[in-house]
Amino acid sequence: MMQISKTLFLLTAIIALTASVINANVIADSSTVRQDSTAALSAGNIAADSSGSQDSTALPAESGIAADSSAAQDRTAVLTDGNIRPGTLTHQDTASQASKEINGLETSAAKLDINPDAKPKTRPDTSSKISGAYWGFGIGLSVGSIPVFDLWRNALPNTMPLLGITPDFGSSLVQGDTLPLRYSVSEPPDQFSFTLPFCISLHNIKEKSATAFALSFYQNSKQFQSIFQFTGDSLGRRVSIYETLSYYSLSIEAAYMREIPPVFFSIDGSQRSYLSMTICASPINTFTRDHGVKNEAPKGDPRMQALADSVSKNLAPKLTANGMSLSWRLGICAIRNQGQGSGLEIGLYYSGSYAASFQSEGAKITTGQIDPKDKDAGKPLSFLSNRIEFKATFLMSSNRDKLVTQ
Repeated sequence: MMQISKTLFLLTAIIALTASVINANVIADSSTVRQDSTAALSAGNIAADSSGSQDSTALPAESGIAADSSAAQDRTAVLTDGNIRPGTLTHQDTASQASKEINGLETSAAKLDINPDAKPKTRPDTSSKISGAYWGFGIGLSVGSIPVFDLWRNALPNTMPLLGITPDFGSSLVQGDTLPLRYSVSEPPDQFSFTLPFCISLHNIKEKSATAFALSFYQNSKQFQSIFQFTGDSLGRRVSIYETLSYYSLSIEAAYMREIPPVFFSIDGSQRSYLSMTICASPINTFTRDHGVKNEAPKGDPRMQALADSVSKNLAPKLTANGMSLSWRLGICAIRNQGQGSGLEIGLYYSGSYAASFQSEGAKITTGQIDPKDKDAGKPLSFLSNRIEFKATFLMSSNRDKLVTQ
């Protein structure tokens, strides 16, 4: 028993002594780690743990990724004694660390939906000034007067006596049919002339000026309608009258445009503003006058048929004539680059025209053939017209690969 007690006492003492030694070594190692970590942080680098089990990475504030100091430590160990000491990073560790950082950057790029291989998106360049040859396709709105319409409107039969008809016309043709006639205008012609000119053009745009040659066409028509009816007629008998005048013009145009310096005048959204001057010649300048009478009474009604025949004889005869005209146009326009070899020209103009030399079947047309009551009824038909015109032209480069930036 005594021997067993001594043995147990010796084992207990040995265990206590071993624990004390181990605890002292742990405290010493911890102190060394704290000193190394403090030195690494103060230098702003990445320090290696002296025990070889931990790697600490320090990132300077607001500077990105810090330089790795493990490679420097590795080189120092090799130069000192030719061996790599425990607790330092090897070249393999450095490569592994760099690979992890690259993978982290790729993950961040994926989260931000960044594709490094994607090509930047581009939009058509509309800031550059266009230059060169361009085809143009334009449409406009013209408002103003065409005097031949005024002459025609003044001669329209807007009252019953102008047609040679009285209220009791034809009452003796049918016994007992004594209802008086009533005449009214159902559709008077428009006072103003609105036209939509179309054009095809070829532009040559330079740095300070531009020229254009175009083929332009427009037409306008007006209509007059009136009705003869019987007052108090339960059968709804009537005679309808219509008269129309149509005007057609085909012109050859030549335009010169001079750029206005932006310091004096410019239009927002356009690259160039121009003062435009155009001369037009119209070899085809045609008007057509037509009329018709429609009897809307039952067949066999002698009074209504006689009325329709009499009205037809008193209407102005049908007429078609062609003349020539010389026109001019002055205004301001702007050209904008639309990108991909195209552009847009818009302009506001004053347009004037002088038309004369109207003929029909080889005979000259006089003013009196349009309006017998006009003071110049015996003179050849001629007139001067004035209009305001808005025009928009789409431009397409004749060489779509050419878009000059100036």
